[in-house]
Amino acid sequence: MTNVNLNQIFDNGVDSIIQLIKTDLDLSNKSEIMQRIADQCRDDEKFRQIYVKKEILEFIVGLLNCDNEHSALQACRCIVNLTYYNEPARNILLEIGGDKLKNISLIIEAFPNLRLVGISAYANLFESCEKLQEILIDDGFKKAISLCINDCYETVIRTLNNMTSTNKMNECFKSTFFVELLDKTPSDLADSDFSEAVEYFISVLSFEEFRKVFCKHSEAIFKGYKSAIDIIVSPLFPKNVDEQDLNQVCMSIKLVFDLFDAFYQFTETAKLYDSIIELTLAYTLHGNIYKEDYIPAPTQNHTCEILCHIATVEEFLSRIWDKHNEFIKIAFETSKNSRMMDMQKHSIGIIQSFSTNKEYVSILLKEGIMEKLSSIFNENNMMNQPLIYRSLSVLQNFTILAEDKNIVCNEFALNMIIVTFKYMTNIVIRYSAVQALRNILNFKPEFSELLKEEGLNALIDVCLGKDEAQEKKDQPDKRVRFEATRILVRLLKENKSIKETLKRDSDIYSCLLENLRTDYAILIKEVMELLIDFHNNGIILPNQLNLQVKEIVKEKLSTILASPKDNQLLNKDILELFEKFLAFKD
Repeated sequence: MTNVNLNQIFDNGVDSIIQLIKTDLDLSNKSEIMQRIADQCRDDEKFRQIYVKKEILEFIVGLLNCDNEHSALQACRCIVNLTYYNEPARNILLEIGGDKLKNISLIIEAFPNLRLVGISAYANLFESCEKLQEILIDDGFKKAISLCINDCYETVIRTLNNMTSTNKMNECFKSTFFVELLDKTPSDLADSDFSEAVEYFISVLSFEEFRKVFCKHSEAIFKGYKSAIDIIVSPLFPKNVDEQDLNQVCMSIKLVFDLFDAFYQFTETAKLYDSIIELTLAYTLHGNIYKEDYIPAPTQNHTCEILCHIATVEEFLSRIWDKHNEFIKIAFETSKNSRMMDMQKHSIGIIQSFSTNKEYVSILLKEGIMEKLSSIFNENNMMNQPLIYRSLSVLQNFTILAEDKNIVCNEFALNMIIVTFKYMTNIVIRYSAVQALRNILNFKPEFSELLKEEGLNALIDVCLGKDEAQEKKDQPDKRVRFEATRILVRLLKENKSIKETLKRDSDIYSCLLENLRTDYAILIKEVMELLIDFHNNGIILPNQLNLQVKEIVKEKLSTILASPKDNQLLNKDILELFEKFLAFKD
């Protein structure tokens, strides 16, 4: 059959096409039919839905084993265009038999001119379809993808990026073609292949098998990082970049910085920082950064963040410590310049890493860092939550590692804690302040006298959860309130006059009841000891509170007594406290 009016057939619709392909057609007619289908699906999305028919897809797949280059081209084009964001097409191909699609690898091997369309077919077939990935990723695929690396690098990356099968991804990472892919990563920032590759590397950095091979074959990425610094340090930037390449170069710079920024998360990649520390330090600290109206480059903020992460790697900390005075100045002497907010935050993060080293802690405290830390704790800076959180982490580390804790337990620490209690609604950051206060009181109980009325009122507000920013209002995280109440209980035990000073009995009792209602033995025990202490010192509880406490105590007592003997023995101290409290006469 040679004389076929395809215009008429296609005008009549998909059913006419299906009837036609069931007839005895010669290869040229078959190729022309596929070409028309591929063209229509490329130009108009609706045809991708119209042609998703089992008969049509079987017809196309059957021609993937053709040794005619033109027919193979049209068959691959149909696969590419029909499966583009088209899950129903992929499902029918699975039903037909995914094994038949393996002929794509043979087409890539046989016809060098069809490598791009062949690898593009794989890319679209893999999109959101692990079953096809499991079927098609075999030795033939790996050989085919290796042939495509030189001429179709970006599409190879897209194909890999569409993989979601963990088994097949790890299989690819171990393959020789993947080593070749890494070795041939371009380092030219103006090349879109570079940015595509870096973006892909970021997405798979969490895979151990990827990191194993990447760490041995990352030379191009390091060249790209150094090129990024060289380009932006130039006083001619961005004029030193061709105008048509500028967007691509900027994207590549951001992505390569993002990649290095992520290295700290894994032991293997963290070691890769070794060769970029000095370069990153030099770039981060260049310019008149202490000038009041200095505008840091966006990339300068980014390299400062990279240094913040490098500082978490113990073996590199000393090399950053050599510049610790610079980071202290950025952290505490640039606060009037809002444009330096990010660099200030990252510099505090670097100081946070310094505060994990006992030797550095001693030097920092002697240099008067406590007063500087306290200076940034004000209502305005509460908006910069990472800055405050990291500063409190520094304080916490000081309370643990300082040889002379008196340098830490002072009015500067007090200001940091009270300001956080008063103005910070983020419960995670509040919790850091609570932990710092607990550590200080453990070392220096008399520190409670510095709290005075302002500090105690702020503490009670935290115990109540006042102004807490809760992500889940229906299930609030009460951890910070429990811990803050433990401190309040401790202070009330040590100084009974606090109740009279504050005149907030109802709030205090509310906090005590909340801790008593929990299932945490230590919280229950501490509250019961305080209530018994109140009774022994002639402090009479309000009748309503007394009834509430007894109701809770009776319920918990009944639960413990009904439990196994081992549990009763474990809670022996609490049982004795319950019985002692219930023995008090109203």
